[in-house]
Amino acid sequence: MTFFLTKRNADTYRDHWIPLACRFNFLILVPRFSERQFSSRDHHRGNMRDENGRFQPERLWIFTVIDSIFQYVRRTLQLTVDHYALYGHSASGQFVHRYTLFRSSTSADMLIAANAGWYTMP
Repeated sequence: MTFFLTKRNADTYRDHWIPLACRFNFLILVPRFSERQFSSRDHHRGNMRDENGRFQPERLWIFTVIDSIFQYVRRTLQLTVDHYALYGHSASGQFVHRYTLFRSSTSADMLIAANAGWYTMP
């Protein structure tokens, strides 16, 4: 199972991966985070901070949604797979990078941050 986090055109990216998913037998899940609900800043940074720059509780971070989606789909489709790969390009590459640094636990066993415009410094 592979997740693809992209800018707000998730369907375009999903469609590009369909031939590979069919060929190599993997499921594509492409969450799309509404711009109305999450500004670009909130999306790229995982909604970790509020509008005043204060850290929010981890339950409000977008990062927590990814594993929840995985577990929901896994149960619903009765899948036996225990892990997934997470891929993000450009701004979503930044998202994956922060996910890797700040998510305390995850079922992801492969995380790919591709072509991020900038990265979080330690």
